[in-house]
Amino acid sequence: MAGIYIHIPLCRSRCVYCDFYSSTFDGNRSELVEAICAELTERRDYLREATVKTLYFGGGTPSLLRPDELSEIFSAVEANYPCAFEEVTLEANPDDLSDAFLTSLKRFPINRLSIGIQSFHDDDLTLLNRRHTAEEAKAAVRRCQSHGFTNISIDLIYGLPNQTLSAWEDNLRQAIELDVPHISAYHLTYEEGTKIYRMLQKGEVREVDEELSVEMFHLLRSMLQEAGIQQYEISNFARPGCHARHNSSYWVRVRPPIRSTARIDVGISPTRAATSKPSVRENLTMNWRCWMKPPPTMTMSSLRCAPLREWIWMCSLNVSANPIIPIVCGRCGLSWGMASPWSRRTMSG
Repeated sequence: MAGIYIHIPLCRSRCVYCDFYSSTFDGNRSELVEAICAELTERRDYLREATVKTLYFGGGTPSLLRPDELSEIFSAVEANYPCAFEEVTLEANPDDLSDAFLTSLKRFPINRLSIGIQSFHDDDLTLLNRRHTAEEAKAAVRRCQSHGFTNISIDLIYGLPNQTLSAWEDNLRQAIELDVPHISAYHLTYEEGTKIYRMLQKGEVREVDEELSVEMFHLLRSMLQEAGIQQYEISNFARPGCHARHNSSYWVRVRPPIRSTARIDVGISPTRAATSKPSVRENLTMNWRCWMKPPPTMTMSSLRCAPLREWIWMCSLNVSANPIIPIVCGRCGLSWGMASPWSRRTMSG
């Protein structure tokens, strides 16, 4: 089974806990979509003709994509890879899931929605800087169901500052009442660089104690199991047959030369799994402008090795600060524009 992950770094606002790459500036939307399509084309040999069965739009906020932008991306996928989609997931915020938007999604093979609710308590949502209310979140899920989307996952966060065990129990009860087949529940982590981490350092919030965290996790497992929603991964729970096929492929490890899954991750993001060696993590550029503009003096298709092509393009590093790049290119018989406009642009930030 082959799968493609596409990172959409667009956000209307920044959640206090999120350390994924995203931007609230959308002035480069057309360039972003163009770059995603270009990367899909450049990396078409990675899957070695394996049929793509899962596609996952993550973020960021993929539900900010317009229908014409989704159409461009789907066209690029289908033009470059053999496809027989079994699961196509779109991450979404509740406030984006209007009737008009859900109707537009019917044009595409999207058959699974992953909705970031996080909490059914408005005080939690305010703390997390979420844009929706608890009632709006529940209404969004019901709206999706009324439009025929039955494969729905919702995200919840527990271990929030000042959250009690009874409050978490109420969150779980409301989630179960929505009758969705999949629930992802994550304990809050204070990632360095996030706003909530800075709040913690300033003493504005306090972490829940370890004993309460353990109680919340046990309550999560027991309540969902009683509701027929089984745990299949540390933070993921599903009704029978409703596990996330794309995400589950990341945990598959098969000894070479046999591999049961093949994946590529497309778009700008901090890290992604390397296709050729699933146990290896690749660091990618955090510079949006550099990622969207590959070196003009180098033809990517002229590179002899697909992993090397990705490494040079995706790192988007300036050669004067990273002499290994021209050395690798030289040993592979490749030309590199040492004084290219791209290099100067990278050096200037």
